[in-house]
Amino acid sequence: MPNKTKSKKQTKHAYSVSEIKEILEKLLPVWDHYNLNEGYGLLFFDKNKDIDLSRGFTVGSVNTNSPQKITSKTFTRFASISKMFTSILIMQLVTDKKIKFTDRAVKYIPELPPKAKFTIWDLLLHQAPIQRDGGTSSWSEGFWNESILQDLTKDTMIDIGEAKMKYSNFGYSLLGLIIERVTGKSYKKVVKERIYDKLGMRETWADATLEFFKYVTQKYNCQRDDVYQHIAGGTRTYHYGKIRRQVIDPKLTWCEMKSFAPAAGIVSTLADMNIFVRALIKGPKIFNISEVVWKKCIKPIIKVEGDVLGAGFEMVERDGYKLIGFSGGHNGITSFLLVDPKQQVGVVIFNQQLDIRAYTYFDIVFSILKLLQIDGRLKGKKTKIPNSKLKRFEGLYEDEWSIVNIVNIRGRLVSFTADKTPNWSNPTILQSISGNIFRQDDTGAYGNRGEKVKFEIKDGCMCMITGGEIMRRVKITS
Repeated sequence: MPNKTKSKKQTKHAYSVSEIKEILEKLLPVWDHYNLNEGYGLLFFDKNKDIDLSRGFTVGSVNTNSPQKITSKTFTRFASISKMFTSILIMQLVTDKKIKFTDRAVKYIPELPPKAKFTIWDLLLHQAPIQRDGGTSSWSEGFWNESILQDLTKDTMIDIGEAKMKYSNFGYSLLGLIIERVTGKSYKKVVKERIYDKLGMRETWADATLEFFKYVTQKYNCQRDDVYQHIAGGTRTYHYGKIRRQVIDPKLTWCEMKSFAPAAGIVSTLADMNIFVRALIKGPKIFNISEVVWKKCIKPIIKVEGDVLGAGFEMVERDGYKLIGFSGGHNGITSFLLVDPKQQVGVVIFNQQLDIRAYTYFDIVFSILKLLQIDGRLKGKKTKIPNSKLKRFEGLYEDEWSIVNIVNIRGRLVSFTADKTPNWSNPTILQSISGNIFRQDDTGAYGNRGEKVKFEIKDGCMCMITGGEIMRRVKITS
């Protein structure tokens, strides 16, 4: 009889990708407007489907100053996300028995002080007794040349005292040097051959000069001029003044990372990073890493500065998802890559405004997933209430205290706060009673649990009334 093999259990999700897209396209523009965030890249992926939710523009680099729409093909520096790739290269060398996790770094870098006892494993876990960035600007002064290697002996570079849990870019640059000396090739060449080329990542570089790109992301700061309002057609309309944008010229901030490329140099696109995270879903075989080595590294091991880390990976647990990935930050551009390999869901994000971290968009996406989960507050199929009925009540409502965004999700009106303190994970749900009357299931911006909410036209404007509180619908135009 033929052997019976168990088929891999398919992950079942309580939502569709198109449903997620529809909801986020109602929420994200409002959040962006109130927070003056004009440009970011956001790719949500679920099993074999992707949603590119990127919005806004990035400004041309050295070759042009004309704005370019942000897409999944926009280049950005994903910075510390480089550490995942460096970790994978180390795992490959351990699998190939070229090195051991327990090897002392000084075995491969004799320039280190003889008393330096820290190991490759210590470097992976940020436990080596070294500084965050070392004592010299390696990324601006050159590759691992003689002068930088001599600096390894200085007190400013190495602390031979007790090992401390301290996040260190310098530690991962040392791992890159170990990779070079074991393979006899440059870090750039090794990571290209062993990961980028193997996976088909054609738009990814371990490091790059600014002149290489026509368009790259860059940091900016925004302020908005005064606003004025008028009421027309039953809706109060706010006309916001022109946004005054301060763009930080990338020529002033972009630098080649050089020796620090293994820690923070990677330049790529959302599309290429999506290739990488789908490889993470497939597991160690695609990277030619043994299961034993992979499991040793890809698990929660240590806490550093509030983050839970494995060996080169961050670990995040959120609403039933166990995600692996990493975050990055470079000259005002923040990035985030997280994937749950088992449930095959995740995000790749970058944001151009330092005041709003990329994590914010991860928070938005996974808060919506939580609402739609099998045990979530919006579980189950859509109600039988016609969309045409509920659509009348959707929109932004404001009083002197707050502003809320009423969105139809699965036949229920859901109220999200629309300012800088959003309630993404715990919105107020309005349960239909009859006609234009609803009951809120939780305390919201305009009333308490169980109170009735009534929608009606007052003075030509749609209003939401709870007790004595009246919120008027508003429309925003730039």
